[in-house]
Amino acid sequence: MVLSKGLKSKAELLEQARVLLNEEGLGITLADLASKMNMTQGKITYHFPTKDHLFVALAQRYEDIQMNMRNVQVPGVFGLDVFYLRAAEAMDVQYDYRCVIRYIATSVKAQGHLFEHSSSFYKKNKEIMSRIMKVLIEVKSINPKILDPDTYEIVLFQFTSLFTTWVINLEIYDTDKTYEEMKPVYLKGIFACFKAFATRKGKTELKRAGLVL
Repeated sequence: MVLSKGLKSKAELLEQARVLLNEEGLGITLADLASKMNMTQGKITYHFPTKDHLFVALAQRYEDIQMNMRNVQVPGVFGLDVFYLRAAEAMDVQYDYRCVIRYIATSVKAQGHLFEHSSSFYKKNKEIMSRIMKVLIEVKSINPKILDPDTYEIVLFQFTSLFTTWVINLEIYDTDKTYEEMKPVYLKGIFACFKAFATRKGKTELKRAGLVL
């Protein structure tokens, strides 16, 4: 699809902002962003009146990339190995958009549009996670007991929390490590949620993907 001049300019602005926000941190102002991007602040606020509007646009980009990845068909039967490899790919996107995850993690209800947007995305992820668990049960990769109401809520909390807060962990606690060094550690920690529920087949799949729980 060929973008119009205006949409192309907006897309380029978003990409520059994403890179700078990742590097400079969330404290950077729109005025600072404009200065570092060699443009007027008015050019930014024309598209994004506030910082929240800018982050909602970045969040939408992030979500679109994630959804497009989920829609790509993977050869073979879906199992814990495919799920693990998909999660590894998703982590790369999270790292590229880590400024968005950090900003949303600090958002409050008073931030209206941003809070509503992040809540909606979280609900979608819960629904997707539920479908994934049912498929993994169907292919006999995990035990159906994982869907027991009390158990599932705990696993869901562990998985979704770890799958987002690793970004914050990397930038606060593991500052002397690179993303490449910590990625396998974080993935192992995330998938440990399934250790008690992986069948023999599921454990073989994880081992095939390079993960031994």
